[in-house]
Amino acid sequence: MNIANCILEALKTQGSVAVPHFGVFSLKYSGAIISNEDGHILPPAKQIVLEKNYLLKENSFVNFVAQIKGISSQTADFEIKTQTDYWKKKIEARESFEVEALGAFNSDAQGFSFVGQRIYLDSPDVYGLEAINLSEMSSQKETQPSQPKKSNAWKVVLWLLILIIPAGILGYLNFYHPDILFGVKSFEKDKTQKTTPSQPVKTTKTNDTLVIDSLKQDSLPANNLK
Repeated sequence: MNIANCILEALKTQGSVAVPHFGVFSLKYSGAIISNEDGHILPPAKQIVLEKNYLLKENSFVNFVAQIKGISSQTADFEIKTQTDYWKKKIEARESFEVEALGAFNSDAQGFSFVGQRIYLDSPDVYGLEAINLSEMSSQKETQPSQPKKSNAWKVVLWLLILIIPAGILGYLNFYHPDILFGVKSFEKDKTQKTTPSQPVKTTKTNDTLVIDSLKQDSLPANNLK
């Protein structure tokens, strides 16, 4: 394992690494970004940053390298110094180079800059998100046939049924059975009362012959008395 990989392992376990006579590597939160190379949406991650300090004196990383590689502290310190001296010479020569495990060292007329690698750790900060390919999403969207909006069509049919059925029932009742809707009209009640036939009055006829006979009988005794 080279020194760059040792720095990366120390970052994953400790979050910060002080490399003697070079600087401090650490991790910072980086939000989701769109990759310029392939157009992927990269999820949130941890990105390596560097604070350059050639005067730094720290032995913790030396002990870490000695332990992880199973070598002495003197050997570990020598390997670290050899690697950092090589990087410093390139930086002083204003050469841009890339270290696979850490990131890109850029030098130009404006100065030195470091663009660290993005590290995806098993951390709640990244929310378990994965990279999304925008080009694949757009191609799938183009090739996918458009689905008819069945739900909207069913809603229209349902509303038509709700409106048409009651209207049809009301129209039928209005035409054939208006009395169910509006009741019997008052003038029709008066009409039925006026047109009711009057009952015939029974008259009793007296028999004229019976009247005459009764008169005769009443007059007979008077004549006999005379």
